[in-house]
Amino acid sequence: MPKWLPQFLFPLLLVLVVVLGVTFGAPGIAVILLILVAALLVWRLRDLKSHPPDPELVSKPFWKF
Repeated sequence: MPKWLPQFLFPLLLVLVVVLGVTFGAPGIAVILLILVAALLVWRLRDLKSHPPDPELVSKPFWKF
């Protein structure tokens, strides 16, 4: 994905959700938001799998030293 694309992706998706929500009504908004949240979750998990965080920056539970 080009580096310039993510900054425009969220506003475009938000406008798309509003337009489709107005077109299909309240149930349409719920379905579209559910699909959007699922897509963002999958996108974040794939990004974390490709670029895992630095182990030194990951916090540990307080009982592990």
